[in-house]
Order: sequence, then structure tokens, then C-alpha cells
Amino acid sequence: QNLVTSYPAGEALAREGEDALRRFGRLVTAHATVRRTVSGALELAHTAAGWADAALYVDTKPWDVAAGQLILRRVGGRWLTPDPAAPSSGRLVDDGPRAHTCPFALAVAPGREAPTTAAVLGDIVASRAADHV
Repeated sequence: QNLVTSYPAGEALAREGEDALRRFGRLVTAHATVRRTVSGALELAHTAAGWADAALYVDTKPWDVAAGQLILRRVGGRWLTPDPAAPSSGRLVDDGPRAHTCPFALAVAPGREAPTTAAVLGDIVASRAADHV
């Protein structure tokens, strides 16, 4: 499987420290390739086209992904975000049209799965929620 992501960016490294590096290590181990394009729109285009199996978003902005997540859904891909009813649970849901406003997401190409990436994203969200308690 191929993953595209900008994680861990500088702000994630500053906030999560060595945990971010361990999470990135899990991603590198689980995927054939991990590419860092550093463009949310480009990452979504690659995922919608099936050139990438998944794209991981951490600390993303709506304007980087709003159009791309719509295109991804139209071609049969999934845009998964933390469950709004229990964000710290690590559970991801296909949350509907406003999901592009969530700073954490996993884009999955049509017909593909990304269980390790989903688990890593759930871990990130849970750890960030614990920081706010």
C-alpha cells in the first residue's frame, strides 16, 4: 500500500515529540511507500485517482481539503474523521458534508483499506484529546 501524508509536520513534532516519530515509524513499517507531498489537495487527488491507497491528515485546514474530499467521495472513496460523539475514542466515521472542517482525517481510495493508518490516526486524536483534559 501507498500512503501520502504531511505527518509529522513541525507542529506535530513539537506537540507530540517522540510519540510522533514512533507513529510515523508504524506508518513506514505498514506501507510499501510513504510519500510526503506536503499538499493536502494533491494528496487527495492522488488518492481519488487511486495512485495512492490512503492519505492521512493531521492539523489540516478546511481550504486544503474541501474540494478534494468531495471529489474523493464522488469516485467512491471514503473521507473518515473522528467520531463527533466520542472524539477521543479513536473511532473513525464517514461523517458527512461538514467533515472537511475537521483537522484530522483519513482519505481512503475506492476499494482500499488502511487499518494501520486508521489506528495511528485514532491514537493521535486520543492523545490530543487527553492533552486537553
